[in-house]
Amino acid sequence: MEKELDKHLEETMTTHGVLGTMCADQHGMCLGAKGSVSGDSAGMVTRLSELAGQLDPSSEEDPIVCIESDASTLMIKKHDDVTMAIHKAKVPT
Repeated sequence: MEKELDKHLEETMTTHGVLGTMCADQHGMCLGAKGSVSGDSAGMVTRLSELAGQLDPSSEEDPIVCIESDASTLMIKKHDDVTMAIHKAKVPT
């Protein structure tokens, strides 16, 4: 599984504008990280996803959390027991 996860993280990093990516398990343990997203943030990313899900407990789908700055966006999405974060540079307009 580790090789397959690493392969997916590498593939995500090849997407235009992606600066970093990270996956964490349901306990906030980092499963893998590449680029600008530190594995040290795995617990915080997992917790943010959990808290966002509590905002609308009637929803059947886990929410996507987007944190934006002037230069980039961090997108966080939980799927089953894995939470993924993708850090993307904003496209100049």
